[in-house]
Amino acid sequence: MDKIIIFLAILVVYTMMIFNYYRVRKMILLGPDSIFPSFHKEWGNIYTERGKVEKPSLHLKDWKWKRTFLIGSIIITSFALITIPIYWEEIRWSTILVLLNIPIVLYITMIVTSFYILEKRFYYDEAFIRWEDVKEFSVSPVTVGSEAYGMFEDSVSYTQMKVFTDIKRKHSKSIYVQNAEAVEAIRSIFIENGLTEWQLNVDKEKQHS
Repeated sequence: MDKIIIFLAILVVYTMMIFNYYRVRKMILLGPDSIFPSFHKEWGNIYTERGKVEKPSLHLKDWKWKRTFLIGSIIITSFALITIPIYWEEIRWSTILVLLNIPIVLYITMIVTSFYILEKRFYYDEAFIRWEDVKEFSVSPVTVGSEAYGMFEDSVSYTQMKVFTDIKRKHSKSIYVQNAEAVEAIRSIFIENGLTEWQLNVDKEKQHS
């Protein structure tokens, strides 16, 4: 029974990894259909909390690393699934746990930095977010003391655009945009898709009044 449970656990985890691989590949291939950023225009630098956003392509460095590690881990696991039954009595639980931890670590760390907007949704660091799942966004300059200050070069020249994924604004996704025209383009798309711009200063004034 222990062997069956272990086999199933390893297979389930790696099936999730393979599913994630094809999901991200699909996300990248949808890049040319994005409303923003458009491929025919340069919008300046854009960052997420994970790093700089590049135009989606199967030649992206992050994607190549993800693919290489996934293929390598599948080969190692396939070999392990063949040899574990043979040497079952000699296998330690620590070895089995390592096999399970490899894909989990990959899943957490090997994320393709991404932000682009499609007609019915947008992608943020591989996460698929529908318009109906967000209600508000905020726009504010990155200043000394901001959470993004010093995160990347010349950070004070950027604008933080934060999308809130819950009503109480406890959970959010942030992008950092350098080009003012790009900020306005994203703002317009957000408003067109039903998002309300949250004004922090207005809320503060209400609290003091």
